Amino acid sequence: MTSAPATPGIRWTEEAGVGLVTLSRPPVNALNWELKRALQDLLSAVREDASIRCIVLASALPRTFCAGSDLFELARDHDRPGSATERTRFEFELWELLAGLPQPSIAAVEGHALGSGTELAVACDFRIAGSGATFGLPEIKIGGGPGIQTLARLPLLVGLGTARRMLLLGDPLAADEALRVGLVDEVVPAGQAQERAMALARRLAAQPGSSTRFLKASIAAATAPLIERVEAIVMGGVEALFLAPEMREGIAAFKEKRQPDFAGAVARAREGTR
Repeated sequence: MTSAPATPGIRWTEEAGVGLVTLSRPPVNALNWELKRALQDLLSAVREDASIRCIVLASALPRTFCAGSDLFELARDHDRPGSATERTRFEFELWELLAGLPQPSIAAVEGHALGSGTELAVACDFRIAGSGATFGLPEIKIGGGPGIQTLARLPLLVGLGTARRMLLLGDPLAADEALRVGLVDEVVPAGQAQERAMALARRLAAQPGSSTRFLKASIAAATAPLIERVEAIVMGGVEALFLAPEMREGIAAFKEKRQPDFAGAVARAREGTR
């Protein structure tokens, strides 16, 4: 691959068979449709390019890996029929594309990885964190939930107890705790995650490609039935979740920079149906 994506928020560089994907959409690398489609196009090209033997995903922003999806964009789409199903299906396919690459992938995480940022990291094969990194799935705080592949893979990485705490309470994990529970593979001094990830990528790129592809496909087969079951549940209920009064209230509170009143939103919705 020789050409970089045209999207301003993403950069692509290559070095000796290692591809580096750098997110750069200030202030927090929020993933909008444009950036996610560019990432999809890039990963699709990587998948077909045998000269790329490993990829690293990093951020150009020192204090944020990725703060999640663009909630202002989500709010604009909120009342469009079918938008929740469309968004969920696209994001599922995007993260599965990343997870299913024949090449190994490494997330180099500095600063906050929240929502889709944690999902992006979970979809990678390895995660290297700077000591100041934080991982969180705060979607419940706006009445939502994370994507299909994260719901399936997170408990396999961190165990059911930690997964429940991250999902049902929205509690974040600092880098050291993320290492202890298995969410990350290594913690390095702040500012050194990308350097360490590139060193690991060079080791992985030197491995025999046929063995790497075989082993990655075998590991993927072990999780496929679980992902399919979670997919059926999520796709059957995501539209109702997206249109529930709690999520409407959560998005409104985010835009207005206030605490959400979920109970009040439910009560007002009930009053409106009488």
